[in-house]
Amino acid sequence: MRSGIPLIPQGGSVFFSNQNYRILETKIGETAVIDKHSLIHYKRDRYFLHASEPAFDQYAVGTAEWKGLEGTWRDMENDATLSGNPVAHGSVDSTLGWTLPELKPGETTRVHFWIVLGKNYCSVLKVHKRVKEAGKSDLFHHNFNFWNSFTERISVLPEYVWMPQLPERVVKSFYRSLLASVAHMDITGSVIASCDSDIKQFGADLYTYCWPRDAAWVCLALDRARYHHLSAETFEFFSKTITPRGNFLHKYTPAGDFGSTWHPVPMIQIDETGLPLYALYNNWEIARSVWTTGRYYRNLVIPSANYLIKAIDRKTGLPISSFDLWEERKGVHTYSACTVYAG
Repeated sequence: MRSGIPLIPQGGSVFFSNQNYRILETKIGETAVIDKHSLIHYKRDRYFLHASEPAFDQYAVGTAEWKGLEGTWRDMENDATLSGNPVAHGSVDSTLGWTLPELKPGETTRVHFWIVLGKNYCSVLKVHKRVKEAGKSDLFHHNFNFWNSFTERISVLPEYVWMPQLPERVVKSFYRSLLASVAHMDITGSVIASCDSDIKQFGADLYTYCWPRDAAWVCLALDRARYHHLSAETFEFFSKTITPRGNFLHKYTPAGDFGSTWHPVPMIQIDETGLPLYALYNNWEIARSVWTTGRYYRNLVIPSANYLIKAIDRKTGLPISSFDLWEERKGVHTYSACTVYAG
């Protein structure tokens, strides 16, 4: 998504937002259409509704990244006016514009812009109407209260009495890290490495995958902060993605499918099996939840522990050769050996 405020000749200015999706991971077969005071991008069972307050007063929908056509953002950059085309299909993008009053140095104005995601037209329209009826202040108030309540559970911990002794930057870093970790969690329990899209420019892929290693470290942190209900969701994800042999592969999509890889067969990093097992042990040490440990004992603990035992070289007492932490070299590495020992 692009945004910007180019000046226009009349002395005012226009704020623009450009949308260019890859719904279901391709640019084929998408539709973008203006529906009264909203914009909808959709394909199959994926709908993205865009609306704002004040409503946009310029728009353009067109072809992007197809047969030399770059997209409606070019129209935006060339003369700061949009064509008003209301619908396009195939490989599309869209641009919305808001005419703003002339701003003097130091002055500001505000546009509230929201995107509603759903699986059909009725579902996104229902949420959109709820957003409009709730009002800006109520919506932000409820959102603030939700996340404030989420972080407030820290205040009931015995360790909280020492929080005021920490530098303010450390406290802020703690809460920011907690929220960042949770923001990368999916409803399935997967924890993606990053939503950063910079890698796409270089490797034609993304970091929106769940590495068992990264997810296990997040579990360790969440359990230390006493968010056991969230780490339990990730253990559920582990139980569904573990292979019949008892190990984990390179990385997974949030849905639990095997992700893209640059590892040759057998595509294994031994630390990615040791760490989930250690994370579950750490959960038991802190939470002492018989329910959590018992639930995953047969389908996670036993198979992964058996796999790790079989992966020990009897001559050296060290794990078998696998890719290192940074996925650069294959061999027997200290870090990998430590995670196997921990598991």
